[in-house]
Amino acid sequence: MDFSLTEEQAMIRDMVQGFVDKELKPKAAYYDESKEFPFETLKALAGLGLMGMTIPQEYGGANVGTTAYSLAITEIAKGCAATAVTTSVTNMVAEVVHEFGTDEVKNKHLRGSAAVNIRQAPLPLPSPRLAPMPPISGPRRPRTAIHTSSTGRRPSSRAERIRASPWSGR
Repeated sequence: MDFSLTEEQAMIRDMVQGFVDKELKPKAAYYDESKEFPFETLKALAGLGLMGMTIPQEYGGANVGTTAYSLAITEIAKGCAATAVTTSVTNMVAEVVHEFGTDEVKNKHLRGSAAVNIRQAPLPLPSPRLAPMPPISGPRRPRTAIHTSSTGRRPSSRAERIRASPWSGR
C-alpha cells in the first residue's frame, strides 16, 4: 500500500500551513486573551473551502476527502487549537446534516457551511456584538441536595452520598 499524499492533499496541507503561518498564528494569542470570537478568520477559512471539506460539491462543499480534511485540521491546530475545534465541529455538523438531512435541509444548511458567509453555517454562532463571557472566578459547587443518612450525619464519601440518596432504594 502506498501511504504517500496525493498532489491535491499535499497542496491543501501546504495552503493551510501558509494561511496559518501568515494569518492565524499572529492573531491566536489575541483571540485567547480577549475572548473575541474570530469571525474574520473563520470567514477566511470558509473562503478557502475549509468549512465543508467532505461535503459534495453539489451542496457547496469541497469534497476533498477525510485525509485532506485531517491534514487541514492538523495544520490549523498548530496555529490555534480553538479555531481548529470550531472548524472541525462545523465540518462534523455539516457531515451529519449531509448524511441524515432531507434534501430541503441539505439545501438550506450545507450550502452556507461551505460558503464564505460563515453566519449561514449549520452551527448557531454567537453574534459578534455580544460581549465576551466573563471568566469563571473559581470552581462551582453542584447544586444538589445532600441528604442525611439514617445516623443523622451528612455523608462524607461519594458512596455514602449515593446510598443516602432517596433514589438509592435504601
